[in-house]
Amino acid sequence: LRIVEPNPSIAKSANPVDVIGGQTVTYRLVASNANGRPPSHDTFVIDCLPAGITFGTFTATPIGTSASTAAGTGPAPGGNGCAVGTTRIRWEIGTVIAGTLNRKVLTYTGVVDPAAVGGQQYTNRATLTGSTLNDLTPTPNPVERTYTRTSQATVTVVGLDITKGVTPTEATIGEDVDYTVTVRVPADVNYLQTSFVDTLPDGVSTTLSNTSAGEQPAAVSAA
Repeated sequence: LRIVEPNPSIAKSANPVDVIGGQTVTYRLVASNANGRPPSHDTFVIDCLPAGITFGTFTATPIGTSASTAAGTGPAPGGNGCAVGTTRIRWEIGTVIAGTLNRKVLTYTGVVDPAAVGGQQYTNRATLTGSTLNDLTPTPNPVERTYTRTSQATVTVVGLDITKGVTPTEATIGEDVDYTVTVRVPADVNYLQTSFVDTLPDGVSTTLSNTSAGEQPAAVSAA
């Protein structure tokens, strides 16, 4: 006797994955069931949108499904499964029939915190749960099997860019050379208490200058 079981899956993606503060991100959830498998019943997805990204709107909800949001109240069983400060998204799918053509796709948007710090990452994981019996309730019962699948997406706040140059590139003993360090921070990206350390080789002494005209002032020191 060979028992053929449902094999549901969930795929999550974000666009764009490199962001700045205040930017809108579009998330996409795809629920499907492998070819040749029986249906996955009472299927639903929980997706915890992380703190630092504000939920925008559902931009596409498949017919026959529904999606809702709520504030995260903490881990189960006392909470709703999403941490405090996050946004809990629940997508009620119902039955997922096997095959690519029967997949369900939900898209929604979120907005990155305008105060986001460069290099910061926001990761959220979507968890799909399905079962073998169509008893019209997501609560498992003793005579059915349940299946859980996960997928996650990460967006990263873009970081600063550092370049360094020296003129001339060849020098004699006692000759002056000019080092130029340029730090570029993208618009709408924040850095707090940022420092830059440049270690010169033995045999090179320093004479400090400051930032060029029109640039943000920075303190410069040598040790």
